[in-house]
Amino acid sequence: MRAAGGKGRGRGAAAARKVAEPVEDYRALSPDQVAARIRQLEARMYKHAQDLEFEDAARLRDQIHKLREQALIG
Repeated sequence: MRAAGGKGRGRGAAAARKVAEPVEDYRALSPDQVAARIRQLEARMYKHAQDLEFEDAARLRDQIHKLREQALIG
């Protein structure tokens, strides 16, 4: 239960921790490098999910989708 006037409390701490990640250009990677990168990201995604860090897992899932999409187009 929230205290009066506590609207949005607790959310600022999580938002303050978010840091912009560098955008990778996956089109410059070889097919072997793409596969290795996907394996790395999947391992991290599953670890986040196991630790109940679903937002982080979803962010990595989206990054994997983007990587696969760019690898197919490029």
